Amino acid sequence: MFMKERSCYTLPMFSQLLLSQIKRRLYVVFHENFHSIKSSTYLIRLSAKHPLLKPEILFENGQPQGFKEKKKELKPLEGYPIYLEIEGTMEDGEYVGTSHVDLYAEAYVSPKERLSDIIYLAKHFEETVIVDRFMRLGDPGRESLSIYSRMNDCLPMDGISLGDELGDELGDELGDELGD
Repeated sequence: MFMKERSCYTLPMFSQLLLSQIKRRLYVVFHENFHSIKSSTYLIRLSAKHPLLKPEILFENGQPQGFKEKKKELKPLEGYPIYLEIEGTMEDGEYVGTSHVDLYAEAYVSPKERLSDIIYLAKHFEETVIVDRFMRLGDPGRESLSIYSRMNDCLPMDGISLGDELGDELGDELGDELGD
């Protein structure tokens, strides 16, 4: 059983860097923290959208008057939310490690006419993402694609702990790769 987190703890460095980079590159619309009351597990969830969907405030005479209307070309991006889940462990009320990271997007699509393109792209990017295709058994016309980051494959089996040399190295690499 998880409880919604109400207090503020310091996250492990790897999780802090990851959240910081995600928030800089995506438009985060929802963020919540949970911790287990029966075990030492925490869970962080984010829902995000493409950064071009971030609302822009419209000002008139220095006063906010509303939001600018989005370009028609950007409206289809609304149908492709991005999700991030980070799971780890706590000790004595403090976050101590990151054990699991999921970064993924889902879309209901009709990929039949573009299936060869999707397969080509999935193979081309297979080192960084996994693309799954799902078909509903009762309604074969209803299909969806899920695109998962392979970021979790980089974590060691026992996760990354606070003060862990590997955690520091991965944090540095993440910062370098993402432009910090």
